[in-house]
Amino acid sequence: MNLKRKRLTYLTIVLGLVVLVAAGMTFKNEVILWTCISKLAEGASYNPLTGEATLDYTSTEVLERDIRSSPLARVTVRNFPEWAGLLFSSPDILREYFLIPVPFKNQITVDYVVQLQIMDSSGSLSAVLFSSENGQTGWHVDFVTIRRLVENELAKNYPPKEPKRRKSPNYWFKSHQVPMRIEVGPDRDPAYSSYLLMKVFYDYGNENKPSNVLRIRAGVSGYFGFSWNRVKFTLLKLKVTGVLDKQAALTALKRY
Repeated sequence: MNLKRKRLTYLTIVLGLVVLVAAGMTFKNEVILWTCISKLAEGASYNPLTGEATLDYTSTEVLERDIRSSPLARVTVRNFPEWAGLLFSSPDILREYFLIPVPFKNQITVDYVVQLQIMDSSGSLSAVLFSSENGQTGWHVDFVTIRRLVENELAKNYPPKEPKRRKSPNYWFKSHQVPMRIEVGPDRDPAYSSYLLMKVFYDYGNENKPSNVLRIRAGVSGYFGFSWNRVKFTLLKLKVTGVLDKQAALTALKRY
């Protein structure tokens, strides 16, 4: 039975690849992405039928290895037991960050659990979306505040509507492990067909409504990761799914 399922799965994927060839993506390139994407990151996989890539870091050991091997990282990480996640800290003004060299385009969903240990009043902890390779341009979700960075300068700041969450997270962010989610996808409103909708969820699963929602223009592409300074925190149960920027991924495979 298992053998039959495997054969059916491979047949389905091959048929899907044929469809993609007809749509303009070469069979060779699709096979390269399907079989070689894990060279960019151990936790990465690619589904040629949907065009989606997944970064699965259920295992913090895999996340640690991918961070250490990433050419797009400046970080010090200490590994804790599997249940506790990875511990990160940046005690001074120097910002640390890591990016996973798997590029996404226009659509992405990020799930993770974070525990805030200690943070300076000027500290920050951001999930980074659609970032440039040097980490200086992209979208940053600092807890629930959305920020647009261009060449390492703050271009625009979009705080949440709720006044309490405009304050420092030291006042409202729970001290235990908090599940977070970020979603970016097409805006279903026909009047905004050229825009994407970004939603940020705090304490996801317990709070059903997003803490922050923002429309951004479609056409964004880049890498995912985290950026922080003057903070100590643990990160675990990280999973990212989104549309792969295929051309950028093929370029990254040649480069890295």
